[in-house]
Amino acid sequence: MSADVTRREFVKAGAALSGLVVVLQLPAYARTAVAALARVGPALSPAAFLQIAPDGTITFWVSKCEMGQGVRSALPMIVAEELDVAPETIRVEQASADPKYGDQATGGSSSISSLWQPLRKAGAQARAMLI
Repeated sequence: MSADVTRREFVKAGAALSGLVVVLQLPAYARTAVAALARVGPALSPAAFLQIAPDGTITFWVSKCEMGQGVRSALPMIVAEELDVAPETIRVEQASADPKYGDQATGGSSSISSLWQPLRKAGAQARAMLI
C-alpha cells in the first residue's frame, strides 16, 4: 500500500482481511438497532447536537453561525464520516441559544478547529451504539 491510504480505505482493507462474516452481519445489526430504537424511545441522542430517529433520519444542530468557514457543511460532514453515511443524508438545523450546546460564540475562525474532535467522538459513539 502507498503512503496515501485514506482511513476509509484502511478500514475497508482491514474488514476484508478480518472475515466475510463480520462484513455481512453489520447491516443486520444496524437494522436490529434501529428496530430496538423504535421500541425504546423516540430517538437516539448521543450528544446535544445530534439525534438519530427510529426511521433513520439524522439531525445535526449547528451551534455556530455561518461566517465563511462552512459550518453548515463541514461540521455535518465530520459527523457523517464517523457514522459512515452520506453527508447529504444529514438534516442540518440551527441550534437555539441553549447552554446544552456549549460555547456558541463564532469568531476567530475557530468553529471547525474547536469542534472537529468532539464531533468525531460523538459520531463514533453513535455508530458504536447502533452496531
